[in-house]
Parts: sequence; C-alpha cells; structure tokens
Amino acid sequence: MRRRLFFLFLSLVALPCFAGEVAHAVATAANTARSSAQTPQQISSRRFQRLRYYPVSLTPAAKVKDSRQKQIYAAAVYLYNMQRSLDAYQQTNCTNLTLNFLGALDGFYRFNEFFPSNGQIFYLAHQKEIQQQVQRFFQESHTHYARNEKLEYSLMLLLKYIPRHNNQLGYFKPKHNKIVGELPSKDASQLTLLWQAAKNETAKKAVLFEWKTIPSQAIDFPLVYTGSHIQRTYRWAKEECNYASYILGKTLATHITKHPNQWAHARIYLLTARPKEGKYLLSAQGKRFTLANGKVADAWQYHTAVLLVFQSTSGAFIPVIMDSFLGGDHYLTPHDWLDKFHAKTIFFAEPFQVKTEVENNIVIPSEIQGRDILYHNHRYTPAPIEE
Repeated sequence: MRRRLFFLFLSLVALPCFAGEVAHAVATAANTARSSAQTPQQISSRRFQRLRYYPVSLTPAAKVKDSRQKQIYAAAVYLYNMQRSLDAYQQTNCTNLTLNFLGALDGFYRFNEFFPSNGQIFYLAHQKEIQQQVQRFFQESHTHYARNEKLEYSLMLLLKYIPRHNNQLGYFKPKHNKIVGELPSKDASQLTLLWQAAKNETAKKAVLFEWKTIPSQAIDFPLVYTGSHIQRTYRWAKEECNYASYILGKTLATHITKHPNQWAHARIYLLTARPKEGKYLLSAQGKRFTLANGKVADAWQYHTAVLLVFQSTSGAFIPVIMDSFLGGDHYLTPHDWLDKFHAKTIFFAEPFQVKTEVENNIVIPSEIQGRDILYHNHRYTPAPIEE
C-alpha cells in the first residue's frame, strides 16, 4: 500500500511538470506556425515596430568629435537593430547587409561619425560596455536579450565589408526586397497635400554654388598674382534630386513634429543610390534612367529620393518612396523603386535632419534676369551639367 501511495504521489508531482512542458511546446509550435504564416506586410511591419530609430528632429546636425562613448552607443544601436531584424526575418545570421536591414546604421548617422572598419576589434575592446547598452535597449522594448557573443562578433565584422562613401556606411541592393506595406487612402491624401506643398516651395528656390577660382590671365604669373575670383553659379532646386528631397524631407518633418499623434513613430530618410562600380548609376536595363515624363535622364553619379516610414492609423508600418524624377506624382513602394536600379547599386539611408549648410544654399532669388538670377546683389549664372 505504501508503494502504491508513493507511486501515486510521484504521478501527481510529475504530471503538472510534464503538462507544463507540453503546454510550452504547444505554445512554441503555435507561435512558430503563426510567425511562418505571416504575410510579408506583417513581417515588415513587425520588424519596423521593433527597431530603435533615430528620432525625427529639426535641430541642425551638430559637428561632433569622435568619442568612445558615441561609438559604443552607435555599435549598440547597430547590434540591437540587427538582432531584432534577424528575429523578425527568422534568420540566424547576416552575411550581406542589404537595404532589408534599413535602420541598422542609424546610430552612425546620428553622430555624423565614421565607424572604424575594424569594428570587431572595437567590439572586443569594449564588449562589456556595448553589451550593457544593448541590454538597456532590450529592456526598454520589454524583450529578452539572448546574448550571443559569436553572433555579435560576426555582425561587427560585417561592417568591414559594407559600402562606404565619404565616411558614410551603406547598404547593398537586396535580391528580394522585404520592406513592404500598402499605403491607405486616408494617409495618401495627407501625403499628397504635403508633397504638393513641398513641390510649390521647391519650384521657387535655387541652389547657390560659390567657389574661388584663379582667373585665366593669371595662370602665367602664379608668383605675382595673389588675388582670387569668386565663381557664382546656380541650379533650380527642382532640377536637383538631393535638394528637392531635402525640401520634401523638411516639409514632412515639420508636419510630423507639429502633429506627432497623426503618424506615430514616423521616420524620414534621404535615400541615396550610388554606383557600386564606375562613375555613373545604371538603370536595371544597364542604361540611363527614363524619367516619369518619358524623357531619358542625363547621366547620374547618384540619385536621391525620400523614404518615409510611418505607422498608419491601422497600426501597421508603411514604407513609401517619394521621387518626383522616377515616380512623378505617384508614390512608389520600395520594391518598385529598387527595381529601377541595376544590381550593382549601393544605397545610403540618412535619417533626415535640418542642416545649416544646406539651408544657407537654398534661396529664393531676389530677381531673375534672362537665364541669370540675382541674390544679395550678386549675379549667379546657370551651373553647367557635368557629363
């Protein structure tokens, strides 16, 4: 009888434990099934919801000196965002940093710093501090930090092989774009109004270029001539993709700052495409680009558009490309926009921020005289288009 009671006791103790394991296994299987059954839109939205973004700001970007603490913070933002992205995509590692991992490099742009190419060495030298910061990011997002030093080391090593341009880190073009989302009509109407307002402002403004040159008559007498000549030229802002995108970015940022509840967690990027090889960008067909109006564009050394990622009223995160040159008045999905570029194209996604040096170069002319413009009693001639 004692033996039966003993076995009965063991059964009563073991049953709840076994039932708990079964429940956990069933819940895990259910979560996996739900995750695998999610649409690309749901996966993309879930990923954006988890990222740690550089917030929208209208404060001019400050020029800061390199510092260890800022680099530690940038490295932590990168590792946190990469791990959350890998989790959303159900990947265990990343061998090629494509635009599918948009947002991972935001920390580097935040301080206008170039992160050293030997990121893995920096990681080993400051591993404890970096991991503490990553841990804080996970705590703030109410998620568990499954520390994986081998993964983090490989991700830091990845920085050595990603695109670079003028001390900026970039992304490769993805073979299969995963950043997707559908633009609701209500949000499209509001964006259309803001886009038109930006176009109206852009149409009025010119971009000024000034530099010192030595007059040709002084070339034969370099030791005698000590003066210089100011060369002043201009381009209409609507003809310059980077400045037109800047004005649009500022228009969007101003609206979002004034109405933070309309588009929660909105992020604005100036998305720039550059050739991986050679001097000029190539279209997907290996030729010059065809503009939205049907004309063939001049040769481009780069091209800039605005990428807006915002949370719609439905709660989903929506990525939208706004490009008057390639899309005209129509919004483009990241997939449609990326499809216009050659496979050997690299991309730089800079979080928008007002920059004093840019603001000073975009002006409304005081007078137009033929093809020239006047501003502050100076004459500016049309800038030649470099071929």
